Amino acid sequence: MKRFIYSLAIIAFIVSSAFAAEVPLFRDNLDGKTLGQAVSITYAAGKTGQAAALDAPGDGILYPSTAFGRSAGRIEFDVCLTAPLSGDHSFWCLFSDVGAGGSHMGAINVHWRPGSRDMEYGIFDGSDHHWCTAKNLDWQPGEWHHVALVYGTEGMKLEVDGKLAESNEYSGGLSDTAKRLGFYDGYVQSPPVMVDNFETFRVFADSFELLDPVLSRNADGTLMKCRITYGAAAESSVTVKALKPDGTVGAVLLNESRIKPGDYAVSFDAKVLADGKYKVVCTIKSVGGTKELSAPLWVYKGTGRAPASFFSDFLPTGVWYFWEDDASYINRYVDDPKRAEDYYKRTIKDLADHGVNLIYANWTPHSRRKLLLDEAEKYGIKVIVHLDEINTQIVQRKPFDEMLATALEVTKGLKNHLAVAGYYLVDEPGTTPDVARSIAMAKKAVEIADPFHPGFSCLLGGYEDLLKTVGYRVLLVDIYPLGGGWNGDWSGYISEIERGMKNAGNRPLWVIMQTFGKPNSWKIPSPEEVRAQVWLALAYGAKGVVYFIYQSTTGIQGEWLQGVVDMDLKPMDGRWDELGKIDSDVRKLAPTILGLKPAEFDVPVADSSITARAFTDASGVRYAIVVNKDVKQSVAVKWTGALPTDVLTELRIRPLLVLKPGEGKLFKMVQ
Repeated sequence: MKRFIYSLAIIAFIVSSAFAAEVPLFRDNLDGKTLGQAVSITYAAGKTGQAAALDAPGDGILYPSTAFGRSAGRIEFDVCLTAPLSGDHSFWCLFSDVGAGGSHMGAINVHWRPGSRDMEYGIFDGSDHHWCTAKNLDWQPGEWHHVALVYGTEGMKLEVDGKLAESNEYSGGLSDTAKRLGFYDGYVQSPPVMVDNFETFRVFADSFELLDPVLSRNADGTLMKCRITYGAAAESSVTVKALKPDGTVGAVLLNESRIKPGDYAVSFDAKVLADGKYKVVCTIKSVGGTKELSAPLWVYKGTGRAPASFFSDFLPTGVWYFWEDDASYINRYVDDPKRAEDYYKRTIKDLADHGVNLIYANWTPHSRRKLLLDEAEKYGIKVIVHLDEINTQIVQRKPFDEMLATALEVTKGLKNHLAVAGYYLVDEPGTTPDVARSIAMAKKAVEIADPFHPGFSCLLGGYEDLLKTVGYRVLLVDIYPLGGGWNGDWSGYISEIERGMKNAGNRPLWVIMQTFGKPNSWKIPSPEEVRAQVWLALAYGAKGVVYFIYQSTTGIQGEWLQGVVDMDLKPMDGRWDELGKIDSDVRKLAPTILGLKPAEFDVPVADSSITARAFTDASGVRYAIVVNKDVKQSVAVKWTGALPTDVLTELRIRPLLVLKPGEGKLFKMVQ
């Protein structure tokens, strides 16, 4: 959900020569077992020995990124269809690292499209796919074919049975990601095939890649080091220098290093260079001649506060805000200024009346930003402004100086507005290293332009490495527990909150929770289920809650989301009133909650329906958050120790504690 996704691309500069030396890298014979991570794989007689059979939805083998040459190489395997390639077959994805997901720089796809008998092999360059196609081949069931995929320094080639099907001159490599033989998601599925003799080769070539073309010398922990990779096809001497605009040397990063054929990497600290733009030149000398390869580098000191200082005294009770009629994402715009003004005024007041203090305003047209911010300021509501200009530049792989120029331009009219809390960069990004570096540079540009308002993204999936690279100052995650067949089990929801707390470090964790429904996909939460989500998040350490989504949407946006209000802004059911009550309670408790840290002591209450979590404040005073996970029935449980005080009411509780369905309470323990 909430997938207003652009495909992301690495902002890297890669140059390489055509001289290459190929060496074997990885081989999986698939003779009854695999060196990869198998899912539902069976084995049958293969071209040689046994082969892996992909004969059911979800079948596949995941191979690690280390099994593939990154900048250049070759992938080979034998394949045999076990069912006809009919005209009405589905989208058959044979080999990929993205499937039908948003592509990233170096993403690879090998598939048969619906209605086509042509095998297609593509690599994404950050903006477009480069394709090689094997046309007019007779893919008969039971017949083995040998497929070879070449990429990198020699361009792309698709070979079938030793014959060249098609080639092109695209010389980019593959992303540093795991890749799956056989793929299954909502749009593609594994073809009914057997695969045998999967092997890969690495190509060593004279090459140079600057992985981090932006460095920052402030102490926020991101973009502090520049990593370069370089390689040689023969024994060589390698020198890397950072040249100033006038051609003088700013720093020598590698000085006549002797290397054998292969791929290498080195990193250097931003402190070795002053602020400015540089040209990093890599010179590779061998008996065959000299290659000089280069890439631009920008160094900025920047400014900014330490991550811990952001939002330390702010607990959001926020909403995701998306007006389908007035959204740049889908190129819709309300021409009538009076209608637009009335809508923003009405909705912002409605949010304020229900205790909302933060808005994630996604895809608001640029001309409406000030109107929305002015209305929010009237009610003391903060706004995370979506900078789709920066989002677009990430997609288009613009150089950092253009990103910075754009950030300076778009923030100058925003950064002094009292309602601005930060900027939204990209939603639910992929987590590959190239995506992480791209977002880190965009975030750096925005925070140089406005050091007092950080960049945000909502994260999900395996986001740990991305979080380290980008250095978000708030960890914002979405967790939607109520699928169509939800049975009341909160364990997965709790597990994801615990994961967020583990990764947050000194950042606050804000949880985006499910307050929406979607026909045939997601259950509309009951008011009790909404309340339980909020209190469980707080009980496991979250310092903020954001509700997805306020407005409902239709098929124009593509989601058919049933928000807390309908398209006419009328509450769809009791969710919106319940959120108002929850927000009122949480806002009163916020000063206490923000000062709490998890602690180790027994909370004297026990019941399978109860979650009880211990905390202390900075003075060592003990607190407990107790939540009824049962969203159908009240629970009465005996408090067996000294009776605590209910922080909300400031009253001592009774020995028999009664919690309504989904209800949570914050208690101050007797000292």
